[in-house]
Amino acid sequence: MLNIDIFNCLSLSFTKNKQFKYRHAKGLQVNEIERIFGRNAQLVVLEYLIKNRGTTTYLSGIAEETGLSHSSVARVIEPLLEMNIVKEGKVGKQIRIFTLNEDNEVAKLLIRFYDDLAKILSE
Repeated sequence: MLNIDIFNCLSLSFTKNKQFKYRHAKGLQVNEIERIFGRNAQLVVLEYLIKNRGTTTYLSGIAEETGLSHSSVARVIEPLLEMNIVKEGKVGKQIRIFTLNEDNEVAKLLIRFYDDLAKILSE
């Protein structure tokens, strides 16, 4: 029923069955970064933010779009905040919002790498 390649099988074998179903129900394919580095929550969050750069989102929005749990997103976003790759803001007293820090040199390098990799692999 599902058309998946070997990279998809290997990548998804490390995820929960619920995430496997979620990813395919939304029609998502294995991306370039996952094919090279494997799938882990921090890479998934980072790639989501790179793909959606220039936009602001919530933890729950990242979780919903990536198929990760809210607690996983909260855990893996902390190192990205510490490295200033991701910027955090507040809406009201409790709601945290996040965006990729496109002024950060590491983030610039990651964006360039992601864009270049996508071009090479699409040829």
